Amino acid sequence: MRESVPVRLIVTLTVVALLAAGGAALAGCGESPPVTAYRSFEKALKDGDLETAWSLLSVKGQEGFTKEQFTEVFSLPSMREVIEKMPPAKISSCEIEGDRAVVTAKGTGIYEGKTSKTELVMEDGEWKLESAPGP
Repeated sequence: MRESVPVRLIVTLTVVALLAAGGAALAGCGESPPVTAYRSFEKALKDGDLETAWSLLSVKGQEGFTKEQFTEVFSLPSMREVIEKMPPAKISSCEIEGDRAVVTAKGTGIYEGKTSKTELVMEDGEWKLESAPGP
């Protein structure tokens, strides 16, 4: 019997897709390593490379759902359509304190006026997304 994906998971992952996929137009934070990780996650989602997207989430970022659930949700045609149509956001800041960072993005288009903060953490020498982008 196949276990269905919980609605809460779908909502959480939709928020991730909506705001992470909007990080294409970056400004103000340069190419710091946390921004590079953020951009890599966004690109992996847009490209449908869900293996890479999953690997860019921290251990904490992967809590609450399995890799299979993540892949199932981001493979849905409706989710792919949302990701492909996202207007770009602008990175307004990147604050790094030791092994933690916060990337702040401002929405554009239909997300004008919205701000998202994504927490990242250094794990095994790489920056990983620990929190879902969200307003």
